[in-house]
Amino acid sequence: MQQMAGIKEPKPLFTQGEMAFIKSLAETRQERSVYMGYAHLAEWITINFNAAIFQLQLFTGAIMELDTIISKVMREEGLKRFLTPEDKERLYPWLHKMGLDYMGIQSETEFYEQYSIMMNRINAAKKYIRMYDTAIDLLTKAADVKEMELYKIRSSYIGNPRNETITGALNAINTDIDALRIMVCDREEYQDPYHRDIIEKYLQHIDIEAEPVPERNIRAVRDMLPLLKIFTTEANMGLIMATLEQDYWRK
Repeated sequence: MQQMAGIKEPKPLFTQGEMAFIKSLAETRQERSVYMGYAHLAEWITINFNAAIFQLQLFTGAIMELDTIISKVMREEGLKRFLTPEDKERLYPWLHKMGLDYMGIQSETEFYEQYSIMMNRINAAKKYIRMYDTAIDLLTKAADVKEMELYKIRSSYIGNPRNETITGALNAINTDIDALRIMVCDREEYQDPYHRDIIEKYLQHIDIEAEPVPERNIRAVRDMLPLLKIFTTEANMGLIMATLEQDYWRK
């Protein structure tokens, strides 16, 4: 994680020897409780970091799939603009086989369904990542362990080539969406309610960032953290994500 954050000489926060020494010091009940609190926090970070990485992979894959869908529609519309009615009737079966009929008369649900699936995946993933990063921010401040910031997904990918690739793909998709709207907006065959709904609902710019987690959720977690006693075995860390996602993640 330090490498991903741009640290030139990354090193573990504790060596294995230091960890063994720390563990050996936990002689009293209170010391063991504090040690287990650190272990509990480490487990929470591991589980939720892995979940956030999985969501990042879904996010990246969905963007690439969405790019494919938009590209197919662009190719279809480019062909249709130059075809006579007779040519269209003759070529539609071939367009259908090529997957180039998302907004055509041969298939009136494919574009809607596939675009919806990808957009739902993108929105859910970026919201989860935003929620997870917010949780890390709150825990970092509450526990006063600044090193935890290394586990934030967004900060780890700033300046990272993969992040630049994702941003570039989204910019390309948004450019194609603008071109597609211009291409089809005034076409007579797209003035019916079905196609107008597709154009207005789905051909919109896609933002790489999710909206912030509601402030009321953040306040609730901030108020909760002292009561959780993070560095003891009494902490129920699962409450953090459950509180942050109230009326946010899946809406």
